Amino acid sequence: MADDTPQIPASRVPLLEGERDIMSREWYRYFNNLQGAALSAGYGVFTKTTDATPVAADTEYLLTFDNTQVANGISIGTPASRIVVSVSGLYQFSATVQLTSGSSNAKTVAVWFKLNGTAVANTSRLVTVNINGGHIPLPLVETFSLQAGDYIEMAYASDDTDITVETVNGLTVGPDAPAIVLTVQQAQQ
Repeated sequence: MADDTPQIPASRVPLLEGERDIMSREWYRYFNNLQGAALSAGYGVFTKTTDATPVAADTEYLLTFDNTQVANGISIGTPASRIVVSVSGLYQFSATVQLTSGSSNAKTVAVWFKLNGTAVANTSRLVTVNINGGHIPLPLVETFSLQAGDYIEMAYASDDTDITVETVNGLTVGPDAPAIVLTVQQAQQ
């Protein structure tokens, strides 16, 4: 095994040694390597700071990301709809999509995840929006087992074109509100 792989020292190795009860070298290496493994897990926070409006009803559109707030081992790919992982593992994707309606007519929006370009079963979330100019947040949380190089995308569709995945800038109180905030956390390698 690699030197940085955390391995519990043999039972004959004392945790503390010497007159001053200092942690033994073997146990120190173990805890240090264990901490390093925990800190190397992938993570990322990505946002969309531009609007997206469907051109046609009942048509799939991919959502793109234009900002990386923080990331380690996860990145925005090419095209910018792809969130790519560099290490195999179990990942949790938590997103909030901010929707606004241009009229008071009821319209239903669906948002879902795609893995390597294919829709993932049972990941759609639906919301009906009928508040003219109001904002509705749509949360999505899913866990995926991914291989190194896999990518996740978010897609949406609406039964009406008078809907926008909207960023709100210049609020009188508080910071700007991105159209999408996506947090990705590696849960297990």
